[in-house]
Amino acid sequence: MPKHVEVGVSKLEGPHEVERGKFVQAYEYTPPEEELLEKRGRLFAVVDITGGPNFDATLAGKLVWDTLTEEYFAETEEAPLKTLEQAILLAKNQLANPAPEEPESGPKAELHLAVVVVWGGLPAGKAGVLYLARFGKPTLLLKRGGQVRELLTGEEPSSVNSMLVEDGDVVILGSSAFGKSFPSANLPEISFLEREFASGAPVPGMAAIILKLKVPEVGKSEVASPAGLKMEEESEAVPFAQKRRIKLPALRSLWEKLPKRRQSLPFPSEDKVKISAKQFVTRIKEEVGTRIAAGRERSLAKRHLKIGLPKAIAALALIFLASVSLTIWQQRQRTRTEEFSRLLSSSEATIAEAEDLVGLADERAKELWGQAAEMLERATAINPKAAKLTSLKERAQTLFNSIERITPVTEKHLFYDLTLQPFGLAQGEQIQALSLAGSEKVIYVAEEKTGTTFAIARTTSPQAEEIASEIKGARKIVVGGDFLYLLTAEGFYRYNLKTGKKDTPIKFDRYNKVTALDLYFERHIYFLIPSENQIIRFWEFEGSYTRGFPWLKESVVLEETVDFTVDGSIWILRKDGSVLNLLGGEKELFSLKNLPTAITKPTAIYTRPNFKNLYIADGEPASPSQGGRAAEGEPRQGRVVVFEKNGQFAKQFKGEVLTDLIDLWVSADEKTLFLLTKDKIYKISL
Repeated sequence: MPKHVEVGVSKLEGPHEVERGKFVQAYEYTPPEEELLEKRGRLFAVVDITGGPNFDATLAGKLVWDTLTEEYFAETEEAPLKTLEQAILLAKNQLANPAPEEPESGPKAELHLAVVVVWGGLPAGKAGVLYLARFGKPTLLLKRGGQVRELLTGEEPSSVNSMLVEDGDVVILGSSAFGKSFPSANLPEISFLEREFASGAPVPGMAAIILKLKVPEVGKSEVASPAGLKMEEESEAVPFAQKRRIKLPALRSLWEKLPKRRQSLPFPSEDKVKISAKQFVTRIKEEVGTRIAAGRERSLAKRHLKIGLPKAIAALALIFLASVSLTIWQQRQRTRTEEFSRLLSSSEATIAEAEDLVGLADERAKELWGQAAEMLERATAINPKAAKLTSLKERAQTLFNSIERITPVTEKHLFYDLTLQPFGLAQGEQIQALSLAGSEKVIYVAEEKTGTTFAIARTTSPQAEEIASEIKGARKIVVGGDFLYLLTAEGFYRYNLKTGKKDTPIKFDRYNKVTALDLYFERHIYFLIPSENQIIRFWEFEGSYTRGFPWLKESVVLEETVDFTVDGSIWILRKDGSVLNLLGGEKELFSLKNLPTAITKPTAIYTRPNFKNLYIADGEPASPSQGGRAAEGEPRQGRVVVFEKNGQFAKQFKGEVLTDLIDLWVSADEKTLFLLTKDKIYKISL
């Protein structure tokens, strides 16, 4: 008994007639008769017709669909593929004159027709069959195993073919405008498209159908196991530590490293030292002179014994006290030296143990790093200039960077110093950058004090020049294709980077409430309005934009939002450092995971549809030693934190030069990161 291929269907149905002379619609037909279904399958089509102003496109579209279904499901002995080809040609002929009683007037219409027939009339265990047909240049895509490719490509006006279905295949057929908006190289996630289709919101000039195909399962008796394949089941996963033997260095006792006893310096006996004759004579003279002087001193002492005894006692007391003080000082110095040596030895052993745990047990490694850092601080108080102490501090910093996956950012990463740009600032004023955007060859920056926007070429010796000089006061900028989009407090402008001309592509009355903007596929515009808890979308179609539509479909509090970015989903960055993921206007289950230190001063978020990662700018992260912002005396550092799109922490770029981090931009190939502070731009390779 044949089994049918299971088909999940999602449709995007635009208005039947966008304007006079144009028609686009998605259709499907399943024969009610079981016999006809077994023989011909289910038919899906997207009809896209463009004619002159006097052409009745709506009537023509209905005629094309009626002819297609009537001819394909007619009683005939022809094979399905041949029948489908004949049906398409007959449907095309309906465009010659949709009203036969009237004479033909105006130019002939263009037809873009995509047709898919799903037929599952093969024995169980075998794939079903797809019959595919194309006329003109509609959209016809296949997603199989994560790869997306176009079907029935070629220059000929029409094409038909067939193919076997594999379980999990997704076929997308759509109008020509749909293909321009969602090319195969940048096709969004199917789940996103399904949500958008399910919303029922009309999109001018677009129609599409998503077919998710599932091949019926086959009984175990009908399927032969692949030779040589042995399956083993485990009740639970083997712990990582059991799979990989980890040999950690044993710490030797600290006391085994310290000296067992103190040794005195040797003093040679004078009686055993050989001297020359000259030395001997000199020594005798010195001895005689010493004795004579001693005799004189004794006589003088006897003479003044009665009157000098109190002074002598006082002098002896002073000498005693000095001797005691010197002894105590020497003992303290010996103790400090011993403590310094102990601290260095212990911290070195702790650092070595932590280094072996990096990537295996980061929490324990960070705990050991903290112990070593404390010991090094105590050693610094004893002898801050010791060379070995400096070396161990550098080693401890390298260890900390490895644990927290930090790549240091320094002045060597400087791309351009904005203070070199002659802005014409008033005396005493300092430059203040606001927004950063980029393209393959140029970086763009908006500056606040003068309202200037300028371009900096991405070369080894970058130079800046002012652009869009007639547009002042841009707060946010973004690049899409050949255009630079600029948002000011009073308006929104599109500046052509090739011609230097500007226009106002959309109409809106609340620009002063918009805090951020982004583009989807470099042309669809999204506005963030936190005060209204809403995101407004303007959909681009053939160079023009629809009016703004509210994008959110459920209540989401956006008042504490800092920034957002669009990649099919919309990612919302809040002031507390958390991130919301919205898909199809609704919240998804999402959170940031395994972040070493909290985000405390978020300023920007960025990603794109083809990116693997999510990038967040943090102007001043929490201090690892204080658990909050930088304590007094600690260097303030900004950073960019990188997450995978499942929320898993990946790495971070951090440095004192990023203290005033404002914005960021990542190149289209996700290989270069540009960071904007209030007066400088830094460039980092990813």
